[in-house]
Amino acid sequence: MFPAVIFAAGFGTRMQELTVNTPKPLLSFNGSALIEHAIGHARNSKAPSISVNAHFQSEKLVNYFSGSDVTVFVEENEILDTGGGLKRITLAQNLGTVFTMNSDTLWTGINPLELLMEQWDPETMDALLLCVAPENAVGRTGKKGDFSIGDDNVITRGGIYTYASCQILKSQIVRDFSQTVFSLNAIWDDMIYHKRAKAVIYPDPWIDIGTKQAFEQAKQKFHGS
Repeated sequence: MFPAVIFAAGFGTRMQELTVNTPKPLLSFNGSALIEHAIGHARNSKAPSISVNAHFQSEKLVNYFSGSDVTVFVEENEILDTGGGLKRITLAQNLGTVFTMNSDTLWTGINPLELLMEQWDPETMDALLLCVAPENAVGRTGKKGDFSIGDDNVITRGGIYTYASCQILKSQIVRDFSQTVFSLNAIWDDMIYHKRAKAVIYPDPWIDIGTKQAFEQAKQKFHGS
């Protein structure tokens, strides 16, 4: 298994009053912090380390993970975006291939990291993205997907499949990127061009908690589970 990097630096503005005093990853979700869903998958898959980036109300994330096995990297001056945040963490820890996960999504069935690991082939891939079909993309805003999946599971932009917030990625490519603040989309574009980005389909519902409404609906769905 690879180290896990969990993105938790966003402002969560679409959550409205819920994130005025609490960063989105620490919102209470049926008895535990929302981010614990991603962390649970990382621990269950025996990821050798877990790192989290933080910006908005970062001191609360630092305090929450104090004394735990999770390392928090605070982005003090500005949000570095997904690519920049991953670059900073992998440089600081000298990480190679990693899992990345979002802290505000739910994978409702099998462990997404183990599914990715089963299909990972470093000889033919620089990134392996977890995707879901439209019927399993719960809470997804908008009607369009992110990718098409072609022969040998190679992805292209546009299509019915939605990125399900989890991937395996060779971080050296991110570390070599010249910019400090950038999205992983810039990295994916180059991989897609060279047919080095592939996908695996997550067979169970994936829930994107992007809004207050989606959050409340997810809590009702998983109440007592």
